[in-house]
Amino acid sequence: MHRCLECPILSFERRSLCERHVFENHSGCGYECTVYHRVFNRPNNHSGRCVGNELLLRKKATRTYTEEEAEEHRSFIRNLHQKIEAMNIIGVPHLNASSYSNITECATKSS
Repeated sequence: MHRCLECPILSFERRSLCERHVFENHSGCGYECTVYHRVFNRPNNHSGRCVGNELLLRKKATRTYTEEEAEEHRSFIRNLHQKIEAMNIIGVPHLNASSYSNITECATKSS
């Protein structure tokens, strides 16, 4: 199970679905049809009118894609894994090495 850290009530069985959710809902980017000028969350999620038309990656708020926005998007994609938390089957976050050391450090300080 995987969870979006920005939408903690949502969990996904497959990491790829969680990554797609994070990109579609938290990246601020979308795909604009060059013919109808509609913006979609992903390139393969569009109405029948836009099938086969060119789709351009755009910032949803401005409908532009400047070099600065492109770098912001690349940075978002590079850091996508930081917005996802792996969970065990009952919905408890997995402990990684750093979180385990933080727990043991806190436990030894309180003793």
